[in-house]
Formats: sequence, C-alpha cells, structure tokens
Amino acid sequence: MHPLPPRVSRGTARPYVMGMRISVAILMGLVLPGLAVVVRAGGPGAPDVAAKSAVADTVRVEPAGILQMGVLQPTGTPNRLTFTLVNDGPAPITIQQVRAGCSCSAVAGYAREPVPAGGRTTVVIELDAGKLPDGRFERGATVVFAPPQAPVTLRFAGEVRRPFAVAPRHDQYVGILRSRDVPWRAEFEIEARPIGGVPAQPGVPVTTAPGVTARLLPAGKAGLYRLEVTGAPPLPLGPFNVEVRLPVAVPAGLPEERLTVRGRVGPELFGLPPVLTLPTGSAAPVTRPVELSFRDTAEQDVTVEELRFTTPPGVQAVVRPAEHGAIVDLTFSPAALKTPALGQIEVATPRSAPLILRYVAGPGR
Repeated sequence: MHPLPPRVSRGTARPYVMGMRISVAILMGLVLPGLAVVVRAGGPGAPDVAAKSAVADTVRVEPAGILQMGVLQPTGTPNRLTFTLVNDGPAPITIQQVRAGCSCSAVAGYAREPVPAGGRTTVVIELDAGKLPDGRFERGATVVFAPPQAPVTLRFAGEVRRPFAVAPRHDQYVGILRSRDVPWRAEFEIEARPIGGVPAQPGVPVTTAPGVTARLLPAGKAGLYRLEVTGAPPLPLGPFNVEVRLPVAVPAGLPEERLTVRGRVGPELFGLPPVLTLPTGSAAPVTRPVELSFRDTAEQDVTVEELRFTTPPGVQAVVRPAEHGAIVDLTFSPAALKTPALGQIEVATPRSAPLILRYVAGPGR
C-alpha cells in the first residue's frame, strides 16, 4: 500500500487564495475604470486598501443634460450660452482647452485659473444660427482639463426657424449639360413664415453671375412664391456654381437667404497622368505620353482633330488616336529641362473647358 499524501491545512492554502483575490481585484480595477475596489491585504483584522482609477470624474455641469435653446431665428447676432462647471472633487482643477464641436459655434471665453475644490467657473459658447440648416439641431463643445480630470461635454439643442422655408433644398444640381446653346433652369419653392408675429416678405432676388437671371413669382397662395433661376445661352463651358441672394424685406434687419445652383456645361476633359515628372540636365529630348478622354459622358469620346495645345517654348505636342480618346506625346527639349521648373500645358476642345496639364522638372526625377 502506498502511503496517503500529507494533508494540506487550510492555513497553508490561504496565501495562494489571498493572492488570487488580490489579482482578480486588481484586474477588475483595470477593466472597470472609475470603480473603487476594496481588497483585504491580510487576514482578519487587516486594513482595507482602496484601488481607484487614474481618471477622475468630479466636475458637474449646470444646467445638467442638454441645454434647450428653443426656437432660434437667424438674426446675424450669435446666441450666447453660459455653462457653469462645479468642482465636486477634493483637489483643484484647471481647464486646458475648450473645443467647439462645429463651425456654427465658437468659444467666447473661459477662466484659465485653477478652480478650487467646491469652486465654480463658467464657459461661454456663441452659436450662429445662420450657419445651421432649417429644423432641429443638437451640438456640443468639449472641455479638456489638466490630468487626471476627465473631459466633459457641454450639450445644447434647439430648432432653427428661418424666415423662408426652401424646397426642395437650398442647393440644386442641374447635372451635365451637353450643349452650350440650350438654357438651363432651376426652381425653388419659397414659403414665407411669420417672424415675431409679422409675416416675412421676400425682396428682389439678386445674382451677379453673367447670363443668369432670377425671378420671384407668386405661387397662388398667400406667403408662397416660386423662384426661377435661368442660365441663358451661349453658356460658358465647364463647371458653374451660381449663387442667388434672397433678401428679407419685412421684417428689416434679418440676414438674406442664399441659394445655389450647380452644374457643368460640356463633358470634363481629363488627362492621365495629370502631372508629369521630368529629369533636369538631360542631353537628349524627353518624351512623356498622356492619355486624354472625357469623363461622365457616353457620347463620342475626344478626337484627335478637335484638340488644341498651348505649350511653352521647348515643348512639342504630337497627338495620336487611342482606343478610348487620344494620346498626346509631349516632348521636352534639353533647353526646357536645363533647370528645375514648374510648367503647364493647356489642352482645349470645342466641347469642354480647357484642361491644364502640369509638369515638374527636377534632379533625379
């Protein structure tokens, strides 16, 4: 018979079990930041040790939650919001930075001096309702403190109600126009709203784009209008972005409404590669091919006959047909590559805006 193994007393096992308890407690402290865990370092009667996270969260924001601003109307003057921060912790805190959460808001001021325990400080935010879209909004700002205090977020919400409701939207895209001899037109529906009990009234729309007119017409219902924006031929080739300004005649002093119409006349000519890299100091001419084609069109692609080039001295362009479009071989003479340079070559067609090909000449290219 084999002798039985010696019995292990509970006192012998206690250090191992205690070590497991401490390890688990420490792991919980790492996994759950902000949780205070009490562990017993010894046997009965030993003192408790509190392990706390390195990040403190002792700042209280007044008002709590989301500051409701109600209905805002763009007036050109920013709305000021004041938040109070209360230091509920045992040590002073210091604001390092306040970051606005959008381009519609800005930080107007905050104290940079330390805030003692139990003390208060304020942060002021300015909100420009004119930079927000019509309807409900929710924005915020972040207050960053010196460690170990965690950042806090200041939240505010409301509703922007402009003098005019615009449909379908403030920005319209009329697409790619194949011919420069056909006019384009965009329509906006304008609904005037009451401002402070006074019905808003639009003024005369204004646009400074050449060949573009804007007319405001009644739409058969009180306070409802139709804004027609028309581009007359011959239309300039290339992309366009037309801005129409609609002033507020009544009540006076309100900022104007701005609407835009975007599009393109003719297809877009593009080259691959768009930028050429060339060596300097070459004793022989250097030739680089560039593939030319139209973008966003199912029509006949660019042809050799319609291409026209404007090149600087010492640069020659020779065009040949390709499967899709054309290829231009650009040859640079040694004189053109004598010194480092930046240059450009203009490529024109009667159906699109000119394309600018750029080249860079430098050592080791």
